[in-house]
Parts: sequence; structure tokens; C-alpha cells
Amino acid sequence: HKLYYEMLLNERYSKARPTHGQLVAMGTLISARIFGEETKDFTIYQKLRLAFRKISLPTTYQGLAKIGIKKEHIVHGLKDLKRKNNHFSDYFNKHNYSILDRIFAGK
Repeated sequence: HKLYYEMLLNERYSKARPTHGQLVAMGTLISARIFGEETKDFTIYQKLRLAFRKISLPTTYQGLAKIGIKKEHIVHGLKDLKRKNNHFSDYFNKHNYSILDRIFAGK
């Protein structure tokens, strides 16, 4: 939810903006990938990605673009979260944003 709120504060989405569920799902997928990379267990990430595809939640930059989300929106929201105490700040204060490409650049 933290990423959701940062993105809503920072981005001027149109009337057909992404839904709360779409933004929270995106943040959940990022969290699951971070967990996978830190533990070397990608089971949760893979299952979430498959489930999201089955219910037509975006799992690629192309899918995100269809609901008005650009990569720079995600990066901007995550940069704002770096200043706060949360699992995103723990990760992104040590790493760059290339994990986003590992999540959303694929099929």
C-alpha cells in the first residue's frame, strides 16, 4: 500500500487511472521478487505472477502502460519510499532499480 499512496501523490493519473488493486498488486509483485532475490526462493513470485496473468493483472511494462503506469512512475514512487522506513527502502537503499526490468520487461 505504501507504493500505491506514493504513486497517487506523485502522478497525475487520468480519470481512467489504475485501480487501487492494480497498484497494490504491482507492489506485491515487486515485494515478492525482492524476497526471491534475497532468499533465492522464487516460488511465491512465480505463483503470484501466474495468478496475476490468469486474472489479467499487468505483469509487464506493456500491460502497465495499458492502465497508464510508466516505469518512471514506479521509480519515482520507490524513490520517495527510500526516505521512509519500510522493506522497499531497505532494498532500494542498497540496490538500483534494475529489478523492475527483471519483473516487468519479460513476457
